[in-house]
Amino acid sequence: MNTRLLSFATLLAISSVATAETGGAEAPSQLGMVVPPPSASSDAANSANVISPVRANVSLTTNALLGFVNSEPVFAQDLFRPIDGQLRSLAATSRDLADFRSQARAAIQRQMQTYVRDKLVISAARASLTEEERRGLDVYMATQRSKLLSEHGGSQAFADEAFKAEGTTFEKKLEDLRTEMIVRIYLHRELYPKIVVTRQMVMDEYERTKHQQDAEIELFMITMRVTRWLHEPATDGKLGPVISHPTDAQIQHAEQVALKQGQDIVEQLRKGADFSRLVEDYSQDNRANYGGRIPNVKRGSLYPAIEDAAFALPANTVGEPLLIKDSDFRKEAVVILKVGQKKEARTIPFSEAQKDIYATLSNKQYKQLADEYMQKLAVGAAVEAVDTMTDVAVDVAVTRYATQ
Repeated sequence: MNTRLLSFATLLAISSVATAETGGAEAPSQLGMVVPPPSASSDAANSANVISPVRANVSLTTNALLGFVNSEPVFAQDLFRPIDGQLRSLAATSRDLADFRSQARAAIQRQMQTYVRDKLVISAARASLTEEERRGLDVYMATQRSKLLSEHGGSQAFADEAFKAEGTTFEKKLEDLRTEMIVRIYLHRELYPKIVVTRQMVMDEYERTKHQQDAEIELFMITMRVTRWLHEPATDGKLGPVISHPTDAQIQHAEQVALKQGQDIVEQLRKGADFSRLVEDYSQDNRANYGGRIPNVKRGSLYPAIEDAAFALPANTVGEPLLIKDSDFRKEAVVILKVGQKKEARTIPFSEAQKDIYATLSNKQYKQLADEYMQKLAVGAAVEAVDTMTDVAVDVAVTRYATQ
């Protein structure tokens, strides 16, 4: 098969690899790009009455046309979309307009560099598609359309409503997915054949890094604050407020009551009681909504006394109630710990580590090749003065975010 022609099956493979590299989330692109909606130019054509270019003696608009990259328009709304939350936060926290302008400029400069780079890649990627790739891409997008609709009850109206919170629509979401796949196909073709990772390179990296796996446990925890038993009496039968200045004797009594309650819970657990139900009944920390579970706990991530007790427990066992004392009585608690799965610290053998090492070395080469490629791509590109576009974007940001 011609190496320039990618079948639908290959498209799916590329998509799967890209998704795996990002931990299961939909990858923005192989370069980690924030891909702007490819429909900006068509939006401009359809919305000429609301989108106006920013030039001398022309009033600023929040949908301003900032400039062009390889004849592709750069609109303020597309530039701002990935940093919208950041700009809103700056507008809310800046001391004054000058402070906002300064901080917004730094954020916009970074985003402008990314945006221009992405525009160049997208332009080159679209231009390089073969007819076979286009046909495969159409089949792939038909599958994505069906999948996206099914995730929203089969209704495009429901999908549009859901995507409205993200500042996009169902059709624009599909266009984003199409653009991302075009870029993946292109970069897969341009860069991956140039990556060379030998077995010796993998072995050398293994020796250099000495692959170690830290001890790790699956932890379940019930937290009962001692202040639960340090309330003022109330005449209506309900608990009063926490005693503001309890005596040492009152604190010690509350600790003993808490430990007794903890021991009762432990006995229930050892008789087969459901841990998640007891978490709902007794626990007072933010893990209560997750059944008290803390996955993948490693050394250095918990309060030392809790950590020592947890790692000392065998797998699938419940420990004795543990009193966590503190100089501030409000922070004292009794905790019940249960350890689920447990992995001991070990040296990962080469046979097990080589796949991850190969991926790490490949990704490192890929980033180097991508940087070199982008520099070459920029040389022949037609890009309006980035500094000028940035200046205008900052003015638009002030209008959009800081003067509302």
